[in-house]
Amino acid sequence: MVEAMVEAWSPLQVDLSIPDLFKIARRGGWKIPPANRLWLAAEVGAADEAAEGVAVSRLGDGTLFSAPDDWDAQRVVDAMAETRERNGLDVLPH
Repeated sequence: MVEAMVEAWSPLQVDLSIPDLFKIARRGGWKIPPANRLWLAAEVGAADEAAEGVAVSRLGDGTLFSAPDDWDAQRVVDAMAETRERNGLDVLPH
């Protein structure tokens, strides 16, 4: 589904999440949210490092970060926060 969205719209980001992630992380506005699947366009920034357990793959002109499906919401939030920090990413360009 992420791949189809990337190919159809060429967005800056695509995220697929469960509502609990947003409740825990409390990120809004232009801030990059936590997500079970998070794709970021290359123009958002270089993204090649991830927290332990988070898969990194190239998709289109960006990077897809995927947390394991069996992780609970808090673990996903923590891992995606570490992944953003490792890559110096916090907000989408606007």
